[in-house]
Amino acid sequence: MRCCLLSCQARTGLYSGIGWSILGKLPGLGARFGTYELLTAFYKDGREDNHVNYSEAMLAGITAGAVEAFVCTPFELLKLRSQVGSAIPMKATNPANVVQESFPLLSKLLPGHVPDMRVWNGSVSLLSNLSPKHPDMMGALKQHPWMLTGSGKPPLPSDVQVPSRVIALEGWGALWRGLRPGVARDCVFSGMFFSCWQFIHTAMLTWQSVNMNPEPR
Repeated sequence: MRCCLLSCQARTGLYSGIGWSILGKLPGLGARFGTYELLTAFYKDGREDNHVNYSEAMLAGITAGAVEAFVCTPFELLKLRSQVGSAIPMKATNPANVVQESFPLLSKLLPGHVPDMRVWNGSVSLLSNLSPKHPDMMGALKQHPWMLTGSGKPPLPSDVQVPSRVIALEGWGALWRGLRPGVARDCVFSGMFFSCWQFIHTAMLTWQSVNMNPEPR
């Protein structure tokens, strides 16, 4: 019975995050091909033969890859965190009830992280002996609710999977974390993809026009 359960969980884990992947691929592919078509229409404007050069196809593909990476990066982050969360099962416990007036951001505590007021008081007593360089050190500490959990460390990425929690705990910039490697990857791929596609398309047209009489322009 246990083996069957583990096998079912393994098969489910293979497709963890597929919803985020689909949601990211659909607008990403639309942005890639839409950007390419717009740029190639600009290149072909006024030309009699309605032809795109290989270099122009590559430049349009590079630009389209950058747009695709910008659209898909948030969904890639959520997909990866969903995959990590499925590989590391966490025990869910209800967070303790804490007065929201004193700590308004404690509602951001994640399941499995129980507030510990003694840890908070100990951290405050340790930091009180230091010369504060921050104008509002206590307010800054309240921005990090995981200080109350006892470890003093941020939550694991597998704990922050919902977009609202990602934005609340890490800010909007976290959704586009890793954008530069994604832009480099998609730019190279889209540039090679569209330039090769244009080469194959031209080769097929040339091959079909060999036996035509008269030969087309």
